[in-house]
Amino acid sequence: MIPRSSRGSSEFHPTCGIFRRPSGGTVRVSAQRNGTTVEIDVADTGPGIAAEDHAAVFEEFKQVGGNTARKAEGTGLGMPLSKRFAELHGGGIRLESTPGKGSTFTFYLPLSPAA
Repeated sequence: MIPRSSRGSSEFHPTCGIFRRPSGGTVRVSAQRNGTTVEIDVADTGPGIAAEDHAAVFEEFKQVGGNTARKAEGTGLGMPLSKRFAELHGGGIRLESTPGKGSTFTFYLPLSPAA
């Protein structure tokens, strides 16, 4: 996710789905069909999330990591609400992350049957 303070100053390259942040990091957005679902990946080159914190990312009002300045930027509702919306549409969200290497959140939603 792009921190609120960086959203207005990020540079987006629509041909490759990459946001370049002033801090030097990137956020890549991509989508692909996987059988009867569509998967949307949002991958960043940020600090990553420790395995023991993965479940907490989806808890309301919970923020993970030791960066207190970043915690002041949000309420801890973004990922729980995203998960809830995906589930309401019959899909879900999964997280893959390695500390020091970034994170990938994959939202998956069922495709409507062909008419």
